[in-house]
Amino acid sequence: MDIEFNIQLNEDDKWIMEKHHYHDGIEILFCISDSGKVFLEDKVYPLNKGTLLSIKDTALHRTIVPVDTKYRRYVLHFPLVTLQKISTKDSDLATIFSLSNYCIRLEQEDYAYILQLLDSHNTISKDEFASDIISSSIFMKIIVHIARIIVGTKQVEYKNSTDFNKIAPILDYIQENLTEDLSLDRLSDVFFFSKHHLLRTFKNTTGFTINDYIIQRRILLSKKFLRDGFSVQEAGEMSGFMNYSHFIRTFGKLNGIPPGNYARKYRSR
Repeated sequence: MDIEFNIQLNEDDKWIMEKHHYHDGIEILFCISDSGKVFLEDKVYPLNKGTLLSIKDTALHRTIVPVDTKYRRYVLHFPLVTLQKISTKDSDLATIFSLSNYCIRLEQEDYAYILQLLDSHNTISKDEFASDIISSSIFMKIIVHIARIIVGTKQVEYKNSTDFNKIAPILDYIQENLTEDLSLDRLSDVFFFSKHHLLRTFKNTTGFTINDYIIQRRILLSKKFLRDGFSVQEAGEMSGFMNYSHFIRTFGKLNGIPPGNYARKYRSR
């Protein structure tokens, strides 16, 4: 079975993620050290040894690790089509992983089992016969086990600060009104913040400027429309870009590829 995925062990003594980012596929973060926290869309979760994060397609996120803290984790990336290929009528893995983000504190038995699978995958030699089959087999075991955990486990409670709780309604408002006026004056009026206080609190809490966050959200929405078959102009307008040229430039800057090329590349999969 020809399936696309990547499994990587990352170890950093000093880790700085300057900006939020997203992927055009699913990411699974398997923590093997106590390492800080992660901002995931509109929530903040702790990153502890045994924490498992499943991050859905195009979800904005950013890990925040204290200075001089060792950050060890396995990271898995794979497109949704991979899950569609290995799903069955009775076991719809694609739906499980695409519906929501998940943050789970693993039981010791589950942690040890998944870690053993990941470590064994890390030792596979590509030069050995049938290494691709062994690799795919281990990947599928990991995904099935995580899916079983997701189905039967409560998520870790997120830990938002007081400032984040103030900003959360603004994040929701932006998400629900991407095609409307989201100027600083408008947001300041709606939420009764001074513009200076709103700018400072939003930036300190999320790591985004308000404008950057709105742009990122509009671009994410436009990518969905492009994948759904809408034209470049339609995708731009339906996601809140009133200037076609500005949409083309912004999309290319953030994705490294023009929107038309992105749509064709996605449809050719």
